[in-house]
Amino acid sequence: MAHDLPTLRVSGVAHKVRYRGENGFTILSAELSSADSSSMGGSDDDATLIGSMPPIEKGDRFDAEVIMQTHPQYGYQYKVVQLLLKDLDALELTADGIMAYLEARVSGVGPKLARRIVEYFGDQTFEIIENSPEELLKVPGVTRGTLQKITLSWDDRHGERRVLTALQGLGLSVTQAQRAMKHFGSSAPKTLEEDLYALTEVEGIGFLTADKLAEGRDIGKTDPRRLTAAAVYSLQQAQLSGGHSYLPLERLIRGITHYTHVGEKLAEEAIERAVERGRLKLEEDTETEDGGPREDRVYLPYVHRTEVKLARLIFELLETDPETPWVVHKSALDGLSKEQSKVLRLLADNRITVLTGGPGTGKSYTTRAVVNLAESLGLECALCAPTGKAARRLEEVTGRGASTIHRLLSYGPSGFRYGVAEPLGVDLVIVDEVSMCGDALLLSLLEALPEGSRILLVGDADQLPPVDYGMPLETLIAVAPTVKLEQIHRQAEGSPLIAAAHQIHAGRSPDFFMGADLELLPLDPEGGARRLAMLVEKMGGPRNVQVLTPMRKGPLGVNTLNGMLQAQFNPGTDGLKVNDYLIRTGDIVVQTKNDYNNDVYNGTLGVVLSLEGTKAQVDFEGHVVELSGTEVYNLQLGYALTVHRAQGSEWNAVIGVLHEIHYNMLSRELAYTALTRARKRFVAAGSAKAWEMAAARHRDPRYSHLLERIQGRLEREQANAMAEHIRRSIA
Repeated sequence: MAHDLPTLRVSGVAHKVRYRGENGFTILSAELSSADSSSMGGSDDDATLIGSMPPIEKGDRFDAEVIMQTHPQYGYQYKVVQLLLKDLDALELTADGIMAYLEARVSGVGPKLARRIVEYFGDQTFEIIENSPEELLKVPGVTRGTLQKITLSWDDRHGERRVLTALQGLGLSVTQAQRAMKHFGSSAPKTLEEDLYALTEVEGIGFLTADKLAEGRDIGKTDPRRLTAAAVYSLQQAQLSGGHSYLPLERLIRGITHYTHVGEKLAEEAIERAVERGRLKLEEDTETEDGGPREDRVYLPYVHRTEVKLARLIFELLETDPETPWVVHKSALDGLSKEQSKVLRLLADNRITVLTGGPGTGKSYTTRAVVNLAESLGLECALCAPTGKAARRLEEVTGRGASTIHRLLSYGPSGFRYGVAEPLGVDLVIVDEVSMCGDALLLSLLEALPEGSRILLVGDADQLPPVDYGMPLETLIAVAPTVKLEQIHRQAEGSPLIAAAHQIHAGRSPDFFMGADLELLPLDPEGGARRLAMLVEKMGGPRNVQVLTPMRKGPLGVNTLNGMLQAQFNPGTDGLKVNDYLIRTGDIVVQTKNDYNNDVYNGTLGVVLSLEGTKAQVDFEGHVVELSGTEVYNLQLGYALTVHRAQGSEWNAVIGVLHEIHYNMLSRELAYTALTRARKRFVAAGSAKAWEMAAARHRDPRYSHLLERIQGRLEREQANAMAEHIRRSIA
């Protein structure tokens, strides 16, 4: 295990850049020195530094804050907390040193010209090149062409460094500085000097970070810049934590007062400024027909655009006819119930159809029947799901190839290839686990549908809503042709898991005494992780059972459970420090972000086959990839997962942890989703009371106006049709 020591302040000289990723993650060999001789002997001539760093080259000098770590295989290494490159003017180079620098690193300058430049400007050489390059024309041998080469080379080499150094001077970490530069470009220092709270526009940097950096500066608590940023941040937090597409104006005001501790009047003014600057979108409502109160809605602009576009596309799908023939032969209905047969018939006249229902009701069987019919009619069919695991399961139940939505739409660095400009070349798209799709992903998929094509959306509406904002499946069930399968089929009737799922759906706690495949294990927070690890061992180890829990933190959270399970099943003192974990060969890990280069997607489980330095070879369910640099930091231990991350996946055996300490997370949808991840056996670990509380309580509703937008369009279309009918009747 890597033992962290206190943070050290060091100075250094770069010897060799061994690795550098696009996002600044660097492995550097350097010579270090420190005034604190007790920690590293005062110096280290061959130190290895790892972490985010500004662009650095051999010979560069720097000051840094580092944490010394010991590794059983690689010895000492230093994790970079902060690294600042020294200005060239501060290097105190001799004349020979300045000449050598010019000759080695500036295009168009050879040894003779370097000497003439230094003889002319002396120790002011770097300042002249930086601030007054035209002065170089006074030096014999410097032509306009030479000057252009020198300035372009200098700017190319030092421009990014100057920006990052200036941003670090404002208190930003290297990673934050790189994100700010990516967002604002070379004007980032000037922009943030004028308004430090503009940082909240940068992905991954929130209001609280900007607020902390603002401490000690002449920025008051009621500064308009601060309050405007807080207005945007409050809405961002509502979207990220609650999946809301918008907030009612009054609720957003309360959010701003919570984060800033100012009065409502100042909060209202902050929203007005944010709207004027285009950072928020205010949609004013009118009074309802029954005289109810108006509800002004506040959106993040891109969320508003997504909702409006999605409503228009769904409306168009509802109002237009499919172009390809769809003939339901009697043989296609063999083995289908009346409700299942209805799905095939609805597809004849509708471009968009929804199939929903709980476990054991035959969604998979019906989906296979749809695919069989489409192929018999000679139609091109594409099958997809939000996650890789859900796509593989769709392959299993249909016997046809399936992919993730991202792969179907050919996602790349510039976004999706398929869309409005280049639709998919298919007649029918079938999407499974559509309850996991938020507004943005569903919009991208619908935009890629060819004119006149069909789409069948399959999912369980009683599961947790998507991690992303919106709840489009719930909306589609209300407006689109929908079949809800409710009859439990014969092969599923005897399953205690399916019976328990339907009990939860009805608002009752499961009967945990229906058989050996469904049981309750009382578990207290104190000592609960250890007892759960023993249960996993009894059930055959982590390769045979998946642990699910609602939260990341706490004594029964993902972090604690993963630590205990790793100690039980893959103990050791070595490993690669990744975020909060020490990952070892043999560990079960989970990918936490989509990695399109390696074809590995968020939520995919894998086993670490080998580790070498900062490289990890991982077997993701038969797909072996080598991750390096920052790619490794998208891994977490996967012995235990959150219930949300488990959506779209199934395992033969699952342990679902619910306890009263999870009170804020407990809901019917959470319990239902956890239980339905198990195919054969489910152990409810925690307390019976927690399961009762969860079954009796629905999740908090999400704010979305998608349904009302679609209904409004449909009502206007109906009114227009009625008016046209009356006009023709009169005529």
